[in-house]
Amino acid sequence: MTTLLVLGAVFIFATTTFLASPASDDLVNQTGQLTVFWGQHKDEGSLREACDTGVYTMVIMSFLDVYGSG
Repeated sequence: MTTLLVLGAVFIFATTTFLASPASDDLVNQTGQLTVFWGQHKDEGSLREACDTGVYTMVIMSFLDVYGSG
C-alpha cells in the first residue's frame, strides 16, 4: 500500500512538473491537444472534474488493483 502511495505521489509530481513547464505549452500550441492519465486517487479529484476542466483533449483512465506481490 505504501509503495502504491509513493508511486502515486511521484506520478502526480511528474505530471504536474511536466504540465507546468514552458515546453508543454509549446507542445499544446503546436498540436492543440493535451492528454492526461487519470486514476482514482483521493487527491486527484473525480473523473468528471478532470473532463469538465476543458483542458484535456483526451483523458486516459488507469486502474491498478494489485501492485507487486499483492
